[in-house]
Amino acid sequence: MPPLLLRLPVSFNSSVNYSASSSSSSSSSSSSSSSSQRFGQRFIRGGRHVHGVQRHANRRHLRRLIQSSSSQSSQSSSQSPPSSSSKAAALVVGAGPAGLLLAHRLLSKGWQSVTIQEARPNPALQDTTKSARQWSLGLNVRGRTAIKSTGQDVWEEVKNAGLLSDQFFVVATKKLKLQIRESTPGSEPSLLLNRQVLCNALLATLEDKYGSTGRIKLVWDAPLTAESALDISTGSIDGETYDVIVGADGANSAVRRLVQANDATFDCETEILPGAVRVLHQNMPPALNRNAINLLLPTGGSKGDAEAAKDIGGLFIIPAKGGKMCALVNWKEATPPASVLEASPEAMLHGLHARFPQLENGLELEAIRAFLDGRDTRPSVVRCSKYASGRVALLGDAAHSTGGTLGQGANSALEDAAALADALIDEVEKGSDADYTDALHRYSSVREPEGSALAELVGVRKASDVRRGGVGRIAKSVGRFFLSRIRPNDPKYFSMQTRMSQTTDSFVSILEKERLD
Repeated sequence: MPPLLLRLPVSFNSSVNYSASSSSSSSSSSSSSSSSQRFGQRFIRGGRHVHGVQRHANRRHLRRLIQSSSSQSSQSSSQSPPSSSSKAAALVVGAGPAGLLLAHRLLSKGWQSVTIQEARPNPALQDTTKSARQWSLGLNVRGRTAIKSTGQDVWEEVKNAGLLSDQFFVVATKKLKLQIRESTPGSEPSLLLNRQVLCNALLATLEDKYGSTGRIKLVWDAPLTAESALDISTGSIDGETYDVIVGADGANSAVRRLVQANDATFDCETEILPGAVRVLHQNMPPALNRNAINLLLPTGGSKGDAEAAKDIGGLFIIPAKGGKMCALVNWKEATPPASVLEASPEAMLHGLHARFPQLENGLELEAIRAFLDGRDTRPSVVRCSKYASGRVALLGDAAHSTGGTLGQGANSALEDAAALADALIDEVEKGSDADYTDALHRYSSVREPEGSALAELVGVRKASDVRRGGVGRIAKSVGRFFLSRIRPNDPKYFSMQTRMSQTTDSFVSILEKERLD
């Protein structure tokens, strides 16, 4: 008897902050692996930065770069700043997607130099795409629009590294699965890809465009500390002075902590959420749809062979290019339960297969070994009173984070980067009259309400879920589904998740509508 497929019209955002493994098959990994190789071949090399000094690991490589710059003069001249009088310099702390996108935009529109400082080692020197701390990203229309703002070529590089999909299934048993999301006619699906694969693509295009110009410098393995000397009024840090300093260094932002220590008017609330998550990377099990997100319910019980996996409540499986996947595994405690800590790889493999029979024995022992050896990540919430102080700005999770609850972290961070770039580009065009403090204030006044609204939307959805209960939520989703089929282009019938993931409506306007709903 073939599996029973039910299409349940419940809106769900596939743009999630969970990890997807990069492709390694010969037919599909060429784009992502070539990106990694390209940004490792020329100017992006491992180095250590101490008080503004960078010691490169490969000086012979630097000589080749200098020699090659003359042979690429035509390319260099095409990427030189539009305004030759501009001497504007930026320090971006954090080589994540938003920080890299900001560097692209600034260099393309008149900024003389950008230094990117990252606390972690150079990813070109090690494969980090299968790290247990690598989240996958679902780039929806917000993230796509932000990336495209720096050039279609950049977007194509990113797009070729990921998997386009809006399909989402809840897999209850081997023979019963519910489709709760499918592609909307006329809309481009979300792009699913590993966070580091996205970074590799942005780094590769950054190198292609500016690697021979001397305008971009990357500094790896160089964390800021509490002893770092920051002057928010002058843009000086550890003896180096920049026109602006940008903290794009995540929810545990070191830049944010330095701002807090230097600005009495800056307030920030942080909260570590309950539970922890860990990811498992491997090939997609043959029994599952290799192009869809699959949520597996634990229908195999918790006793007998399933004992080792009894504390695992579900498997959230994200597809990746080339038939790969990662599974998000979570538990309620801050640390792994004893059943996980004490399990051997073989016991955990048998336990997961027994607890989740939908896998049909599709997990791999080596993947389980890596999973058990991995580290956990605890999501957190961040809310800041403002996103700029003097010549220092914050963006993405450094300024606002909902802990992945709504799946908008990467997309809203990329929107931050685009908005900050717009403000800084407008200012650099003023030449000697540029006021970067004012530009950062304008950026904050635009984006802080958006971050606050996104945080409030989490509370609105939770309150709605409690008020309506399970049946009420489904009834509302079914009603909106049929109305959207009758009038597919009428935003009035869009769900909250649809408006967030398939429109560029402001989060403020979405919040206002949800409050009235």
